[in-house]
Amino acid sequence: MAQQPPPNSFPPTVTVHDGPDESQRIQDLINCLDSEIDQANIALRELLKKRSTLLAEANSIPCDREDIAQDMRQLESELASRQTEIANTHAELAQLQEGAQSWESQSSPAENTSLSSPPHSPPHQLEIERCRLALDQLTQDLTRIQQQLDHSRKLLSPILRLPSELLQHIFTFCVPSQKFVSVHQQSAPLLLTSVNHLFRERALAIPQLWSSLSIQRNSSGTGFYPHPGLIHLFIKRSAAVPLSWSLEDARPSLTVVDTNRPPMPVSQIVELYVPHAERWKHVRIDYGSGWVPNTGLDSLPANSQFPLLETLSIKRGYWLDNREISILSRMLTSPCLHGVSWYSQKPYTTLTMPWSQLRQFSINHLVPVREALNIISRCERLEEVEMNILLPSKIDEESPIEILRHDTLQALKVEAAGDPNILFGLITFPSLKRLEITLTQGPRLPPMSLPLLRQFIDRSSCVLEKFSMEEAQLSSEDLLDFLKFVSPSLIDLSFQHERSNAGYINDRILRMLTQPDVHGPNYVEDPHLRASFDGVLCPKLRNLRLWGVVGSTDGVLADMLQSRWLGCQNCRPGPVLDTAFVVLDDDMDQNRHQEDFRRMHELKERRQGLCFQRLVRVVMDG
Repeated sequence: MAQQPPPNSFPPTVTVHDGPDESQRIQDLINCLDSEIDQANIALRELLKKRSTLLAEANSIPCDREDIAQDMRQLESELASRQTEIANTHAELAQLQEGAQSWESQSSPAENTSLSSPPHSPPHQLEIERCRLALDQLTQDLTRIQQQLDHSRKLLSPILRLPSELLQHIFTFCVPSQKFVSVHQQSAPLLLTSVNHLFRERALAIPQLWSSLSIQRNSSGTGFYPHPGLIHLFIKRSAAVPLSWSLEDARPSLTVVDTNRPPMPVSQIVELYVPHAERWKHVRIDYGSGWVPNTGLDSLPANSQFPLLETLSIKRGYWLDNREISILSRMLTSPCLHGVSWYSQKPYTTLTMPWSQLRQFSINHLVPVREALNIISRCERLEEVEMNILLPSKIDEESPIEILRHDTLQALKVEAAGDPNILFGLITFPSLKRLEITLTQGPRLPPMSLPLLRQFIDRSSCVLEKFSMEEAQLSSEDLLDFLKFVSPSLIDLSFQHERSNAGYINDRILRMLTQPDVHGPNYVEDPHLRASFDGVLCPKLRNLRLWGVVGSTDGVLADMLQSRWLGCQNCRPGPVLDTAFVVLDDDMDQNRHQEDFRRMHELKERRQGLCFQRLVRVVMDG
């Protein structure tokens, strides 16, 4: 028989769960968490509010400038008053202390006569204590007023409140972006040291501001600018950061040379940098066209290392000292070296070039096309190349040249001696962005073929941003078709012909470069002009150079420049030119381009930077 449970007994709670109680417990827990979340949100909103307030104070210029300036004037008056009171109190204290010392010296004999007399304080002691307390109070007031003045100055000049790290970045961006910085009083870094005391301290404490320098012969031809003392100061201020320096020894004409002073040797400047060879980062030395007996490089120790050297550019006609060649060879072994420019009559083959490292390579002596293509193929990482290439009049069928494809090359600058059309049939550069061509053709060589050049660009599928052509006789129709093809991406465009007026930039090309709603007095509507091309040629163009190639009707060039230099009201928004340089050939007729010159003067008055001039050719008799 089953045992009955005793009266008033309850089943164990470990096996039976009370549903409503458990739900209530969970609900209470949720309510507690919700309450904590609400409190956290309130605290977060308060913090965000404080943060917004601080950011607003730190980044905005107060609108009550006059009130702050008035407070500053009052504080400055109080500061001057306290300084005067402190000076007067110091003088009074000095007099009291002097009187006390005099009293002590006079009362010393009397102390020996009466040992039983009670001691007493010297006169003026209370006054001395009062002066000292007054000085302490005045000093505290002075500190308080000075702090209030500093705070007010910061309110008027928010940049002074920036953290030093941020100010350092701002100062660094003030320095010109060139690899080598020219020294001018009105530009950074020297300008930063003359703004105020705080700017000077901050600028002197930033080594990067002083690590780059461009040095040239001065106007007298006897020394260099900057002065060697200033160069040494720059090096000292640069501390331990990598150094970039450019030295150009191009002497001015003999008419301005000071013959009473011997010229400073270029080696004296090089020797300033010799002790810091391990910090060299970018080095460019141009020894000029003359013979330089001492380059200064021989003062480098034979075991010199150049661990940070990234680019090296050397220009010198001849190298005879094997020790100097040895130093140059050591420079070329730098593990960071990726750019070499070798301008010399001594072949580059006498040095061991780090081909696999190079991203930039330039030489000025003539190399055959096979050798040029071999150099490019050996530099797998090459991005920029400048060469003077000797091209044949035709390819030998028994010894054909393989077409070269290079996937990383972005800039090609070539001076072509021979038939340039052969070169562009041998290369494919998919990444090419900048193409500069100078021709040194003979009278029997074929002219530059723009259709073949277009085939090269089409085959490469490259997007040109810069195109420059010098000393080429071009067809105006071919040029217009070529510009239409490369138009969408071009930013920089240059045509130059110094030997004679080429005149291939005609009315049609200039009008296609002109924004469509700008019409000069000589404008003639051509219904077929824009039928095959929508919009304006080269809409992204920022830099334009036309030298001896304009053969247009007077006024058409000015129409184009007006639309690209100032913009126009009704055309689609787009960039205006940053730079424009125009040289017009008068062909012995100074009445040509009168309207162009008049309007270019007007454009220059409205916006500075437009450069133009007339090229006058002088014909010499037999």
